[in-house]
Amino acid sequence: MLKKLQTKFILILMSFVSVILLSVFGVVCCSNYIHDKKDVEQSLEMALRLKDKDFSISFGNSRNFNGNSFVIYTDSNYEYMITSRSVWDIYAEDAQSLIESVKNKDDIGILKKLGFAYKKEKITNYQVDENTIIPSGYAVAFVDVSHMQSSFQRMLIISIQIGSSVLLVFFILSCILSKWALKPVEQAWDKQKQFVADASHELKTPLTVILADSDVLINHSTETISSQKQWIESIQSEANRMRKLVEDMLFLAKNDANRIEISMQNCSLSDICFHCVLPFESIAFEKGIDLIDEVEENIEVHGNESQLKQLILIFLDNAIKYTPSGGKIYFKLCKVQNKAVITIRNTDSYIPPEDLKHVFERFYRVDKSRKYQGGAGLGLSIASQIAQSHKIKLSVTSDEKQGTEFTLNF
Repeated sequence: MLKKLQTKFILILMSFVSVILLSVFGVVCCSNYIHDKKDVEQSLEMALRLKDKDFSISFGNSRNFNGNSFVIYTDSNYEYMITSRSVWDIYAEDAQSLIESVKNKDDIGILKKLGFAYKKEKITNYQVDENTIIPSGYAVAFVDVSHMQSSFQRMLIISIQIGSSVLLVFFILSCILSKWALKPVEQAWDKQKQFVADASHELKTPLTVILADSDVLINHSTETISSQKQWIESIQSEANRMRKLVEDMLFLAKNDANRIEISMQNCSLSDICFHCVLPFESIAFEKGIDLIDEVEENIEVHGNESQLKQLILIFLDNAIKYTPSGGKIYFKLCKVQNKAVITIRNTDSYIPPEDLKHVFERFYRVDKSRKYQGGAGLGLSIASQIAQSHKIKLSVTSDEKQGTEFTLNF
């Protein structure tokens, strides 16, 4: 799909550039053609008016051809009679041949093969010289336009060469730009595919357990419900796990689409922290973990109370899951330079540097072996999204001696 998108991007850009180049070169060529045509017409008219006198014909400001025109006089049947004064020696046969070339043509035009522009004019009782009078016939003026044609052809060739070079350069730039422009799309596409693959894997595990427990219940359908309690509870637990996973994925999807409406107001961060830490004290006690909290009172922030609570619960839950028995968790809320700061540090929990930069990515687990029974790897990603919406700066450090510490700067 991305290849097709890249190809379409290049085609659109190249088409756009081609249209511009064709328009520019078309305007230039047409302008020159009209200008040259006007000069030729004026030169032909001048040749007919001056007849056999010496004159100079100028094409524009850059081309000046002296004596490059002449007039041929014929009778009413287009039979050659005489030629006006010219720098060229024109033989009667050549003159007649030229007359035959224009005999059945329009009154004005160009003989492209011969390189002459011409104009015919009917004359009566015209005295060419003392001995020659033409009672009825034609005066045909010719102007040499071979140089003009050559210049026009050269201009076309140069235009084509320049246009081809520009198109080649733009094609190369288009390829580079398309890769650069589509890189975020490619990354988003890869993340989406990875998200779907990881979500499928995470949903597959509880589904497998539910199906296995259901088979056990079906195979022991004659037994009482109380005797099958462990299988029923297992199904319920895995169903709740699936529900939590789906809710987390929906939250992230809605957040990506900017479809989550957040109502912000002043709320007590001290009270939120106190109510979040309280239920984890009993969980920590059961696991043999020492949970040490230090919450400064009367600290208020502007935000969504529900999401702030979810944010803190995610970090506390994560700390409980990855702190072994005998470890310690330090939770602290205080003010630093008149701004609220929360730190959560758990000992005996080390994250290698190569994993540290990925902890907020979706479905990422530092514990690849899943030694600790964590969630689906979406918690910290959700926490990151909530922090961004509240403009909270998240940071994480990890040391083998001190453990891992998450800091939330409000």
